Amino acid sequence: MIDERQGNRVPVDQAARQLIARDGLDRTLFVEAGAGTGKTQALVGRIVELVLSDRARLTDLAAITFTEAAAAELRDRVRTRFEEARASLDAEGAAGAKKRALCEQALVDLDGAAISTLHAFAYRMLSEHPTEVGVPPRVEVLDEVQSLLEAERRWSQFLDELLSREDIEPLLLRAMHLRIRLHSRQRAGTKYSLRQIAIAFDQNWDRIVDFAAVEAPVLEPLDWEPLLDVIREVATMRSACTDEDDALAKVLLDSVEPAANRILDADQELERLRLLQSPFKRAGSKGKKENWGGDAKPYRDKISAANEAMEAFQNRAMEQVLRRLAIEV
Repeated sequence: MIDERQGNRVPVDQAARQLIARDGLDRTLFVEAGAGTGKTQALVGRIVELVLSDRARLTDLAAITFTEAAAAELRDRVRTRFEEARASLDAEGAAGAKKRALCEQALVDLDGAAISTLHAFAYRMLSEHPTEVGVPPRVEVLDEVQSLLEAERRWSQFLDELLSREDIEPLLLRAMHLRIRLHSRQRAGTKYSLRQIAIAFDQNWDRIVDFAAVEAPVLEPLDWEPLLDVIREVATMRSACTDEDDALAKVLLDSVEPAANRILDADQELERLRLLQSPFKRAGSKGKKENWGGDAKPYRDKISAANEAMEAFQNRAMEQVLRRLAIEV
């Protein structure tokens, strides 16, 4: 916004701009501003004034941006301002000699100044102080492609080690029967993959520093009885119907009961987990109320409730497996 006073066009936040660029050089400032309001201009002005007031050399300052393009622009604008200042000081002769010398020194220092992206600044700190931070003297920063290739190499190595461990076999078998895949390639019905977890961890490594110290949870036995009770009820509720030709009764006879009995008759836990992947056929609005004691809806709802219970059971089982696999990753 512009405040017009006595014919002069002055920004309404001129006092804040002056504080940033000149009056507040000895203060720490937090500046919040929207796009296009002159943040870069204010930052450049502050840098130049800090140097020309002899408060700091350019090598003592750090100006950090998010992108390479922004860092390059900031560096160019700082260079331009110092060149302009030097040119104007030439006309002052001896009076401007000290500031001119400061400009000359700043232009010499500019190529080594910490005007860069956050990543470049961090790399600089690591390179200059490897002993203090406990890294090798020569640290290489990987670009995006190199990072992806390195992540793929680590994943392949991890997968080879994981598949060679006998102690992890029960966990992997349960994951497979819950349709949790190792790779990120999705198949029909696949919900999660171990590769997705690895990618998420790789992208958020800084948030899981202490995760490796977490003790791996024990793969607990699954508590089947509450779910099997629900399935048994669905498998036997056709007996409440008084007409065997009822549409709901036919859905139960032809689809729901066979699926329920397969789950109930399975003698292996992994087989039951596999069978849970297929929900019972929904009955829609089928069933005449007179054939079901005056209301067929409660019976239709039991089918829906059984499907929800099966899904909830799978989710709990998957959460347990994924938590255990996450520790391995």
